[in-house]
Amino acid sequence: MKKIALVLLLLGGVAVAYVANAGGPKDKKEGDVKILNSDSFDGFIKKGISVVDFWATWCAPCRVQGPIVEDLAKEMKKVKFGKLDVDKNRKVAARFGIRGIPTLIIFKDGKVVEKVVGLHQKEDLKKIIGAHLK
Repeated sequence: MKKIALVLLLLGGVAVAYVANAGGPKDKKEGDVKILNSDSFDGFIKKGISVVDFWATWCAPCRVQGPIVEDLAKEMKKVKFGKLDVDKNRKVAARFGIRGIPTLIIFKDGKVVEKVVGLHQKEDLKKIIGAHLK
């Protein structure tokens, strides 16, 4: 009987946590990188230069690219950096034709100016992004 009560208690906790986090994170940051979701995405890219890292938790190259993006966010203060989990935000990913991850999309005032697919080194990304600051 105690085992059943414990299992029910654990399942209840999981259900509460799931409901509390439904729709993904709302306005969280990882360092200087904002965690985006379908509700916050359009507002984030609306003005200025924005770089969005489209990724997934199961993607090994994405886990390598993440810290590189975080380093860039610390260095390139004129650029906004965000990341969007494609598994939790499928409609946004589909809207931008994300077929492979990691994909970085550079936006200028809400419009796509460049798409970078695959794992890239920091210096390469810095040059690519920097070209859009001029």
